[in-house]
Amino acid sequence: MEHRTREVIAFDYFLDSLADSVFALKIRERHPEDFDSALRIALQLGVWTKDIARRRQNERYEATKTREVAGPKLSSQERIKEALQNEVVDSEGR
Repeated sequence: MEHRTREVIAFDYFLDSLADSVFALKIRERHPEDFDSALRIALQLGVWTKDIARRRQNERYEATKTREVAGPKLSSQERIKEALQNEVVDSEGR
């Protein structure tokens, strides 16, 4: 078998082994010249995917932390009610 034929077969088997058709399509879209290029693209996409997942995780953590510090959001009516209750408690304490 010619070298180019082996490269094409190896490339196809590699993409089939990924078991992620979207990921395989992204590699195909970049038109790798040979198997080594396909592997390099796959590794690069994998690193980017993990980086995005890590950033999203950090963003969710930061948003949760912010909500914990800020407390639940109150509507304007709830804030007015709370302020009036505080005034009543203060006036009773005097």
